[in-house]
Amino acid sequence: MLKVKDLNVKYGEIHAVRGVDIEVKEGEIVSLIGANGAGKTSTLGAIMGIVKAKTDGEITFEDKDISKLSAWDRAKLGMTIVPERARIFPNMTVYENLEVGGYLVDKETFKERLQFVYNLFPRLAERKRQLALTLSGGEKQMLAIGRALMLSPKLLLVDEISLGLMPKLVDEIFKVIVGLREKGITVLISEQNTKKALQISDRAYVLQNGKIFKSGSSKELMEDEDIKRAYLGV
Repeated sequence: MLKVKDLNVKYGEIHAVRGVDIEVKEGEIVSLIGANGAGKTSTLGAIMGIVKAKTDGEITFEDKDISKLSAWDRAKLGMTIVPERARIFPNMTVYENLEVGGYLVDKETFKERLQFVYNLFPRLAERKRQLALTLSGGEKQMLAIGRALMLSPKLLLVDEISLGLMPKLVDEIFKVIVGLREKGITVLISEQNTKKALQISDRAYVLQNGKIFKSGSSKELMEDEDIKRAYLGV
């Protein structure tokens, strides 16, 4: 579904992502793991086309070269992103945030997607008239995911979804991610919570200083001694 070849991202003199190759197959959950500053967010941003930096390399989505396409055009092809720290519109209601997320779909599809999101996150339905800034941290993450799902994505990019959440909410959000795969949505997730990311994903790439340090099945990486020491606290 997604192939990234020799991806490079530069912010001035800073070379944040260095020759990264990634592949995501349809129906998978694939994790990008690594420490803060490893290049995970820059990688996802470049894939989505929202990174304001010098970017080169080749990105193909469903065998179509999207390297030069805008984020808008990538979204129309079926790719959406849940950004780091949610980045919802705080002074808009929950419903209005979801309305913005469904800007590309027709009225009937919008109604169907809205019900899908409300079924997935009943709390959003309860709070649909509340301003987004009044939501809890977990509810804001739910809203960010819901907004991204309004476009019926084929591929969902998820950036640091557990950041700042209580452990109980982290478990809840990750359970939702697994459920999305069961509904036919492919997921690429970047995450500092290595253990959780490996538990829910099929495969993973480990980023270190902007480069792929290791890759393989999540099960294999969970047993890798280097990964245990560096990321799992073993």
